[in-house]
Amino acid sequence: MTTTPPTRPRCAPRRPAHSLWTGLTIHDDEPTAHLDLWLVTAGARFGRLAVDTTICHDSQLTPTRRWAGATIHDGTTIAYITLRPLAPDTDELGVTAHGPHAATLAAHLTDLLHQWRKEGPAEPVITAHAADTPDGQILAGHRIDRPNSRLTVRWQR
Repeated sequence: MTTTPPTRPRCAPRRPAHSLWTGLTIHDDEPTAHLDLWLVTAGARFGRLAVDTTICHDSQLTPTRRWAGATIHDGTTIAYITLRPLAPDTDELGVTAHGPHAATLAAHLTDLLHQWRKEGPAEPVITAHAADTPDGQILAGHRIDRPNSRLTVRWQR
């Protein structure tokens, strides 16, 4: 099996951070476990930001661990989710972006987070089909074609 190396926008962290607070709050008991999967299905170029603290000695990259560094990117710019505590059980969602299109990508991720909050998807329904299944026989939803299967991700409230 061959794999494609991950996209790494190396210049992005060298640029100043552009941060936004969304005004969206989340409570510790809210069902938010699938936000990262929802971002994948929302059409954004999704990735995970891993910060190696042994080589990154500044605190410029600060993704939230709640979603394992959920990040969107455009190849040169990254935008990721951050949190700030408002109360012992409540945080505000924020976005931080680095790169030449930081303001644009931060605004896009902010818009996606507002859409996610408005739609309120709770649980993904993932359906697998054989790789040769015709399009007309596959359920509507976000489609992921793999060599041996075709997956559909739909959201229920």
